[in-house]
Amino acid sequence: VVDPGYWATFTPLNVDPLLTRQTTGGMAGALRATATPTRWLTLEASIAHSRTNASEVPDVDTTRSVPLYEDDVALTVQGHAGHSTVTQGRTTVALDGTANTGRHTIILGGEYEDAHVTAQNGGVVFLRDDSTVWERREERSAGGTFHNRAPTVYLQDAWRIVDRLTVNAGVRWSAQILTGASGETAQTFAGEWQPRLGINWRLDRVGKRRLFASYGRFYQQIPLNLSRLWYVDYYAVYSYYSNDPRLAILAPDSVYDGSSYESEWAKQVPNISVENFDEVTLGYEALLGSTRLTLRGIRRSLRSSFQWGIAPGTSQFWILGTPGKGDFAFLPPPKRTYTALEVSLSGARRGLRYQASYVLSRTWGNYSGLFASDLGIADPGGNFTFFTPEQAANSEGLLPNDRPHVLKLVAALSTSFGMTPGVFFSYMSGTPINEFGTATFGWSFVSRRGTSGRTPAIWDLGVRLTYDTPTHRPHTRVLVDVQHLGNPRQTVRVDQLHYFKQDPNGNPNPNPNYLLPIAYQPPMTARLGVELNF
Repeated sequence: VVDPGYWATFTPLNVDPLLTRQTTGGMAGALRATATPTRWLTLEASIAHSRTNASEVPDVDTTRSVPLYEDDVALTVQGHAGHSTVTQGRTTVALDGTANTGRHTIILGGEYEDAHVTAQNGGVVFLRDDSTVWERREERSAGGTFHNRAPTVYLQDAWRIVDRLTVNAGVRWSAQILTGASGETAQTFAGEWQPRLGINWRLDRVGKRRLFASYGRFYQQIPLNLSRLWYVDYYAVYSYYSNDPRLAILAPDSVYDGSSYESEWAKQVPNISVENFDEVTLGYEALLGSTRLTLRGIRRSLRSSFQWGIAPGTSQFWILGTPGKGDFAFLPPPKRTYTALEVSLSGARRGLRYQASYVLSRTWGNYSGLFASDLGIADPGGNFTFFTPEQAANSEGLLPNDRPHVLKLVAALSTSFGMTPGVFFSYMSGTPINEFGTATFGWSFVSRRGTSGRTPAIWDLGVRLTYDTPTHRPHTRVLVDVQHLGNPRQTVRVDQLHYFKQDPNGNPNPNPNYLLPIAYQPPMTARLGVELNF
């Protein structure tokens, strides 16, 4: 696989940094059983298991290759990075019962989920930080198997108070129990109470018009990335030199040992919770002939998060917890608010099925979420623009996935001779652009978040043509897909790093690639397929 990834803005001096050998595989299975012991009671039980394996190693001749060398002054990169092997899986057992007593439909159930991952990684990297400082980083995880075990119990009642008014009320309780590489419990998140309330009010007898509203609290299941990083013995030594250490055996000018051990971090951190949010909706729906019109307002507000950070100059240095609390008070509490008005139309007429929607929205805050979309990387629990004290300044504003206007249209026409043409069209506003400089770790905001412009608006058009042949055994369907029709290839990401580290005289070191494109829409593609149904 050739993938520039982090080095998209660097010039490779050989192919090694871009070329990796990736192997993947997996399996999944599920079993469900349903029983109806009485007319008013239904019981369901299920069990599911999935497992995947993945490894990523340099796809080079290791007898001639050298460790990765990243030159932050010349913006070049060469050599190969380390290795990574991961086996992950998920096992879920669930049981619930539904009782229908006329005006009440009551559901009581429970689940137990075990998400687990076995991982090991490591390698050596050389960096040129500036014209007089070189760095050698050696990081290596001892590896192990990590678990997030999540028991859940829930109760829900759909109460038809009168024929036109139904109230849905419920509550969900869950916990998350993280284990470290040793198998011992490292952190428990208990008492995840999640109340839910919904109201559905029919405004006429035949149900052509209705009002609806809902409130809910939702907890995210924390990925195991944090466990792999902290609840394990992790060797990390950083050596600094005034000359290039690759050219000769040199004694380092200084050494920083950033190694951490499971026993240091596998302890209960008080007054924390995983990422969770409240959601409130209010809507109106009406049937206008054969078209259904839906208006909905929504507001989703983040309540808390759980991550790690760095507090330079303190005895703690590494921090694991919730920003704004305790040792993590050097950052403000995490904020992410999504507010939107949605308008949608859907229906069917004379073989034509259609659905259209428009969303006017705003996404605001200082925390982009488990996916660090500021930098376009998935590193749950380590948000590299919400990490160190200097990143608090200018950090609140438009978040990376803020697209004020989103328009979508889907339509398909069924014909009497087996041909069904379809079309998909979307239009989206561009996303906010930041002006970044370097921080102690990660990037800092030179100006207020999201105020340095936007990427261009994008549109996308795709068509599908299906033909059902007259044959019956096997039934045959031919499909033709054309995606990204017109090949718009618009810019979707730009380089947002304006300044590198200061030079030895303390002067700004601008990035010549600032605001240049680093990612585009996919090119136009066509696909031909055949489905056989026996």
